[in-house]
Parts: sequence; structure tokens; C-alpha cells
Amino acid sequence: MAETAINVVFSKFGELATRELAVLLQVGGDIMQLGDQLEWLQPIIRDTDRKRRAGTVDGLTRVWVRQTRNAAFDAEDALDEFFHKVDLRGQGDGSLLRYLTSWWSEITVRHRLSGQIKSITSTLDRISVNQKQYNVEHTPSRIWTSSATAFSPRDDPQIIKEKYIENNVNYLKNLLDVEIDEKMVISVVGKSGSGKNTLLDAVCKKMMWQVHIWYNMPPDSSTQDVLKQVYKRAYKRINKTDPPYSASEEDMAAKLRELLEGMKYLVILCGISSKTMLNCVWASLPDNNNCSRVVLILESGHYDVAKHGADTLNKKMKEGTILWLSRWDEDTSARLFQDMVKDSGDGVFKVSGSEVGKPSGGEVSTEDKQYVYAMTEGNPLAIVVLAGLLRHKEPVERETLLKQLDQNASRMPAIERILSACYDDLPQDLKSCLLYLAAYPKNITQPAEQIVRMWTAEGFIRRRKGKTPEELGRMYLDELISRCLVTRIRTKDKGSPQKVLVHGRVLEFLQSEARQANFIDIQDRCDVLEPAVVRRLSIQDDGNRYTPSKTRFPKLRSFICRVEEEAGQIRSSTTSTWCWWSSMLSCLGLDLVLGAPAGHHDISFLCKSRFLRVLSVQGLGLVELPEGMGDMIHLRYIRVKCKGLKKLPSSIWKLLNLETLDITGTDVEEIHPRFWTIKALRHVLAEMLTLPAASSVPEELGELQTLHGVKPAQGDDNCPLHKMTKLRSLELHGLESSKHRVALADVLKKMHLLGHLKLEGDVIPSCIFTAPNLRCLQTIVLQADTDVEWEHIPQNFNVHHARPNLVQLKLKDKSKVPGHIQCELGNILIEDKNL
Repeated sequence: MAETAINVVFSKFGELATRELAVLLQVGGDIMQLGDQLEWLQPIIRDTDRKRRAGTVDGLTRVWVRQTRNAAFDAEDALDEFFHKVDLRGQGDGSLLRYLTSWWSEITVRHRLSGQIKSITSTLDRISVNQKQYNVEHTPSRIWTSSATAFSPRDDPQIIKEKYIENNVNYLKNLLDVEIDEKMVISVVGKSGSGKNTLLDAVCKKMMWQVHIWYNMPPDSSTQDVLKQVYKRAYKRINKTDPPYSASEEDMAAKLRELLEGMKYLVILCGISSKTMLNCVWASLPDNNNCSRVVLILESGHYDVAKHGADTLNKKMKEGTILWLSRWDEDTSARLFQDMVKDSGDGVFKVSGSEVGKPSGGEVSTEDKQYVYAMTEGNPLAIVVLAGLLRHKEPVERETLLKQLDQNASRMPAIERILSACYDDLPQDLKSCLLYLAAYPKNITQPAEQIVRMWTAEGFIRRRKGKTPEELGRMYLDELISRCLVTRIRTKDKGSPQKVLVHGRVLEFLQSEARQANFIDIQDRCDVLEPAVVRRLSIQDDGNRYTPSKTRFPKLRSFICRVEEEAGQIRSSTTSTWCWWSSMLSCLGLDLVLGAPAGHHDISFLCKSRFLRVLSVQGLGLVELPEGMGDMIHLRYIRVKCKGLKKLPSSIWKLLNLETLDITGTDVEEIHPRFWTIKALRHVLAEMLTLPAASSVPEELGELQTLHGVKPAQGDDNCPLHKMTKLRSLELHGLESSKHRVALADVLKKMHLLGHLKLEGDVIPSCIFTAPNLRCLQTIVLQADTDVEWEHIPQNFNVHHARPNLVQLKLKDKSKVPGHIQCELGNILIEDKNL
């Protein structure tokens, strides 16, 4: 419960060491003493957490752990307050008066930090005294030590699992293909972790439908929420674009029937929990007499919904339309386990005195089958997660681990004790990363790069020489995937962003741990009971329950808010004026309720959260962000995906630590020119942002890796990209050959690290294929009617030699590509009429 808090403090110590050497000379001794105490406490806390999950911790021990955690939180707050004051000092104008004021302020700040560290150390001393006085004893459990981070590639567990469900795949496929013209509902029912989604995924890869919709419903979704989401997905499938915001809740069912009229559709719904909701959805889908199907993915507790669908809604075929996924048998469980662990270091794995992990197809002993079945209770998720844990262990450690799991068998369900063991086994720097995923609701996928950037902003990524934070973050994520705690969502498009998902049962465990550790608070609105102690707040609302807040969150580090987009639409012309007044009053400390226009949300309350590092907002009705954001000096990550946002605060340039600005899905076109002087910038993503004049970028932005959704500055002689040559990913639109050709060709030749390039314009210079420095390019996308100076590429030119890493060239019309280049590129060349 307190271990995560201690890990965060250690990361702050590292940040302090890299940034403020002078401070270490003055208070280094105090910090080392505090660090020593926390280091001694950490293994005891870790062991106590294991016992807590097993239900063997008494009340006094819980008090001791909570007090230790609070002391670690105090240390983190003291360090963040110091960073806040030091960074505000860095916003100065360089005058002598400012320098003298900063010098005296620095001495005061250091003295205050020293006093706070000493006070926290004294608190820990008192806690230790109380521990002895009240006989709070610690008896180390016989348990393994945490694994080192392996970062080793593994077989995809999804592919391995699909080998063992072929019978169910064929049964469901035949059920979908049965020659019954009327629409029909089919239900796949089973306990969490029984493989329902894996089964549907495997079936969908083998079948084609005119309209195919899969919607995983977040918890507490209403019928209207479901209909709107199904409509949005169906509309996008049919029209290749998002629907216009025009459908009201009252006519959504009619619009969905009209949209799907005459179509052969497959609608897969995960999470319907009542017969009433099913009836409403069923009535909203037309019966086109063309074998359309609705598939329900249901937990075992909702079998009555499946029964209702079969007996009441299906007209002709009532029997056999419910597929119940029960426990796997001993033989299948053992063989899946064998396949999952066979790639561990030595190729063998000892269970109950024999070896498992022989080459696929080898016989597994009866004793081993029984042992694996007893450990996992035949639950596919438990089998996969246990295998993911054991293949990271040395042979001598595996036997100890299994014995420990066996000892807890009477106190905890199989999946619970296996997840607990997997979490305990994680290296320290991965635990915080995994817990952070608890911020998101069940069945919601997240872009992998977005997750990595948020980890980096929070300080969870431990820096290593020779690796960028993004590379390390991807390695961390690969490790979690390898351990089967996170699932990678595979896509056919090699150029598409990778997405990840946490299984619902794993997410339940993580959210429970996050609450116990006060790591993150998960709500569907802003009315939090104890805002003064909340350190990370996640608001996930798909039912229009979100209400604006005036509450202050003084210790907040992350604010993650995702609401249904329609709820945040701007419907009043007065919102811009209201937002300005609200922002100004908030900056003055006057939190007055002015009465926000309908459809408008205000986040100016966050300006009081001095320690905020991550701001991620999606779907709110925002026109602009508060001007006071410029003083939120800790901000490292800003993501705002709100359709109505048109303006960023002019103070944004003050955010000296900002690494990521993501304003995709907004109407922002301009940004303060001094924004481009932020040296920490790593990722800028937008839709229609205009690049600044070259004079606004006085120095090389050596950390900038991603630049998406930007329009070029006017003219060849005014290109700021010459100061952004370390880019790994670039997406430019609005290119005109007459104005930008020379500058673009010149700057691309300098981007030797570029791996992704997306361009939209009239004619693109041939250097994207011929320039010798672009050998790292992996994906090229030419949007709309963009053409290339193909005539400037010699007939004998070998694209593979010039672009050895290219895996995809995507364009709207490949007929313009010369024949010899088409033949050479083969499957790498992809035509997409929707570009």
C-alpha cells in the first residue's frame, strides 16, 4: 500500500540529483538519511502488502503502513514544492533585480526544503518507535524476490490461445453462417478470463460482413449511450467519416434503423446487463432478412439476458444459440501452459518434480496436468498470466514461487493469488507504470505512445544512458505485455498507432490496489469526498454525469478526464466571454459561480493544482484553456481533445518543463510564438496548427521527436523545420510546391532520424525516396491528391537500397506510381481511397 509512494519519492530524488547539484551540497545529507530510512522500510512494506492481499495483516500493521505511506507523500510534496519554486524562478526576464531576488529566494527555498526533510525523517523515527511500542512485528514471508526487467520478446499469447479454441471458433462460425434469413441474437457467456473476447476476435478474422461493429460498453452505460455508440461506429464503417452532431437522443433508434436498412450487419456488444436494454437495442436494429446477427458477450451472472435473447427474440432457432465457456479441462490447461512457458531461458520448466515446457506436441504427464489445473482452476486467463510470470523466473525460483502460491490456495481464488504474485514480482519501476493503467475504464483501448508519454511525464521511467525515455517506455510496455498483464491490440495497418488493453479482471485488481495505495481516485464526476488528499484523479463518464467543479486539488499530479463527446458540445455564443471572466476570477483566487452556459465546461479549478504534471481531457465543452495555466510549471503533458477548443492561453510558453502538447481533435490554429522556445518539447500533435516564423525558433529544438498536424510557414526562406532536425515523426499538410518545395527538400535531407512521414499538398519533391539521409524511414503516407515528382527518379533507381527500413507506402491512387517502382515495392505499396 505504501511501496508505490516510496518508489515515487526515489524517482524525485533522482530528478533532484540531475537538476539541482547546489541543493544536494546543502541538504544532501538530510536527503540521504531519508532515503536510507525509506530503503530499509521498502521491503517490509512490500511484504506487508502481500500479506494484506492474503488477508493476514492485523489492524495495527495497517495503521503503521498508512502512516509510513503518508510520510512518503509528505516527502514527495516537499520536493515538488521545491521544484515549483525553482522553476518559477526560471521564468524571469534576466534583469539584475530579478537575479538578486531569485538568489535570495533560492537560499530561502533550500532552507525550507532542509527543514521539511528533517521533519519527515523525525516522523519516520516516531513511527518506528510506535511500531516497537505496540509490538507491530514483521515476520518475512518465504517469498521470491522481484524479477529484473527482462525486456525479452515473447510469442503473442493471443495467437497461442487461439490454437486451443478451434472447436469453439468453428461452432460459433457455423452459428453465424446458419441459413436463417431473420436477424438472430447469439450469446457467448462465461466467467471473467474464460476467453470470450479471444474467441470473438478469432472468429471475426475469418469472416467478412458488410457492416461489422464491435462495442465494448463501459460500466454503467445507459441504453442511449449504447445506441449512440453503435450508430457512430456504423456510420463511420459505412461513410468512412465521423457522423455530424445532429442526432438527438429521442431519434437515435430511428436513425440507427435507417442507417442499417438493407445492410447485412454483425453487431457485437460486450456488457449488456439487462433484458430491458437488450430489447431496446434489438428494436433499434432492422430485420433485413439477410442473415444479420447480434452477438452478446456476457458475464456468467447475466445468463438470464442470454436466455431471453434465445427464447424470446429469436424467431426460428432458439436452441444452441448460447455458447457457454466453462473451465478448461486438465489436458487443454496443461498444453496451453506448456506452450506459454516453452520459450523461457532453458526451455524446460519443473512442476511437481517433472518437466513441463517440452516442444509443442510432446506429452504432459498426468501429475503435471492435475497440478496446473489445481493451480489455475482451468481459467484461461489464470493459465496465461501464471505462465507469463514463471517464464521470467530462474528454475530455482520457480519451485519456491509455486509452493507459496499453493500455500495461499485456501485463502484466495486462483486468479486473485496469481495476479497478486505477478504484481509483487514486477520490478519497482514497472509497478507504478502498471498501476497508472487503472485510470481507464474496462474495455477501453489506449494508444501505446500516449501511455508511454504519460508515464514519462509522471517520472515513472528510469533514465538509462543511450536510450530515450520513449524507447525505455516502449520496453516497459513490452515487458508488461510479455508478462500477459497487458494485451497488445493487433492491427493490419503497419502504419497505425499501436493500442493496448488491460483485461477486465486484471483491471479490477489494479483499481483495488490503486485505491488501497491512494495512488489514483477513479470517479464519474468531480465531486470527490476528500479532494485535499487526491494525488491522481480519473474521471470516466459515458452517461453525461460530469459536472464542472470549483473544488481545489492541492496535491494533484494527474488529471485524466474522458466524457461522452456529445455532452461537451458548445451550444452558446457567450461561452468565450464566460470562459475569460471565469479564468480571470480564478487566477485572482475568486472562485465564484457565474453560471456556465449550457454545454460548457470549465477547468480553471486546476490552476490551483501547483504540482500537476499530466492534464488529459477529452470530450469536454472547452473553448479555451485558462490563462493561469502558465504558472502550472510542473506540467509536462497536455492532451486536450475537445471539438470546441479554438485558443490556447498566451502564457503557455511559461511551461518550461512541457514535453507533450496534444491538441488533435481541436480547432486550434495559432499558438504563442514563444511556445517554440521551450527546450523540453518532445511531442507536438495538432490538426491545423500553423508553424511559426523561423525567427521564433532561435535555438535547435534537440528534444523534439514528433510534429503532427502542422501547416508550413509561408515562403522558402521562413522554414522553422531547420531547427527541428531530430524529428522521428513528421506530418505536414497545406504544402504548395511553388512556395515550399525548395525548403521542404532541403530540410528533409537533414532529418536522418525520421521514421514516419505524412504529407499533404500538390506535388512533393522526389527526395522523400532519393535523399541518402532518410534511410530510417519506415512509413510514408501521401494524403488526398498529393503527387510526387516521379519523373525525377531514375529508371534504374532501387528504392529498397535507398529506403531499407520502409514497410509501408500508402497513397490514394497508386496508378500514378511508375510500374518499376510498383513491382519493386510489392505489398509495401498500399492504395487507400479514403486518404
